Amino acid sequence: MIIEETKRKTLLPGILKAALKLFVRKGIDGTTTKDIARAAGVAEGALYRHYRSKDEMAGELFTVNLERFTADLDRVLSEAKGARRKLEAYVSSIFREYESDPDLFYYLLVAEHKELTKQMKGLRHPGHVLEDLIRAGQAEGAFRRTDVMTLFAVAFGAVHRMCILRRYELIARPLTESAEETSVLIWTALRA
Repeated sequence: MIIEETKRKTLLPGILKAALKLFVRKGIDGTTTKDIARAAGVAEGALYRHYRSKDEMAGELFTVNLERFTADLDRVLSEAKGARRKLEAYVSSIFREYESDPDLFYYLLVAEHKELTKQMKGLRHPGHVLEDLIRAGQAEGAFRRTDVMTLFAVAFGAVHRMCILRRYELIARPLTESAEETSVLIWTALRA
């Protein structure tokens, strides 16, 4: 989770961690500022020192972290050569991100927040990175020449579902241990 250096020794990190857990468990609309304050062990006024509202907090938590994650993905994929290596890098990065902070990952990529629709408009996200990867793979002749969204659904659906199964403990081992095998399976489904 990204927190400004100047705010790391304030109450903000605890507030954001509490808010994140509640947003994941109860949704943004289902969470109140009182809930967040109680979970963080602070007075409700402490939240308002950093944000004007719960919605502003939820939006910034989402936007800042999603932008960082997407930029990291773009950087990692730019260093990989060819569709197969890029796909491997994508799956490995997604799984590492999940394992590093499952709640944040869930908040960014699994939960569908109708409350954040405005923030999401025009925001580049990991789905766009995968879509670009598939288009480039088709241009390279590595992936099937079919509708991009069909290939996207196969690839993203597999990665996304692995994260959900891990969250519900239906997959016991860390996803990072399954990245190579998952990449091979997706590659087999997408290749020309």
